Amino acid sequence: MINHNFVVPKKRSALSEDPLDKPRLMMIVGGTGAGKSTLVGNLLMALDAKFEWDEALFVTGNNRDDFLQTLEMPITTSPKDLEDFITKVKQPSKEPKFNLLVLDDIQGSPDFNVMTGRSTFAKFILSHRHFGKVNGDGGTWVVATAQTLKGSFTPTFRKNVTNWFSFYPREVDEMKSIEQISGDPMKMKKAMALQKLEGKHAFLFINKSDPTDVKYFLGFKDELDVT
Repeated sequence: MINHNFVVPKKRSALSEDPLDKPRLMMIVGGTGAGKSTLVGNLLMALDAKFEWDEALFVTGNNRDDFLQTLEMPITTSPKDLEDFITKVKQPSKEPKFNLLVLDDIQGSPDFNVMTGRSTFAKFILSHRHFGKVNGDGGTWVVATAQTLKGSFTPTFRKNVTNWFSFYPREVDEMKSIEQISGDPMKMKKAMALQKLEGKHAFLFINKSDPTDVKYFLGFKDELDVT
């Protein structure tokens, strides 16, 4: 039984694996006010409860968000800082290193758009879980947010996402894209119907390593209860 302290699920059911235990590329998709920042904050608290980070960086395209004032990690709007972070975590190490990178709505910045299209960034995304890993321990976790699924980074990036958190999509194309990711259209449609009824702050969790494991969650805890 997986205990997900970072959300309050509508039905408390086990996922096939804990999405936080291994280095993942996690994508949170939703419009303004959907609850992305709240979910990011809860995910970061849950990750901080599990790991001590050797390197951590929060990259944002919006430095006016009040949510940023609550974070206890370096925050930047500079593509250069992101490049430096990638260079640093790629350095070989004899001991396991635990690294965390958050990419918060950076697609709206022309500078970041140029950088995320470069081969160095693509190679980092393809191999992120290996950077810092020694004898099966350590690695680099990546959490990213986007306004829309189709507009989220490059196709290479989207293809390598392991865990999707999707707030209710308003566009038909978005729904079709999510159905393709889930691999289980009937289960997906049922979950999306529930999500539509609940509206704000309801989201789907899709584990791409087990596409039939589609879960529907509602709401968040104000504080993380670590037991």
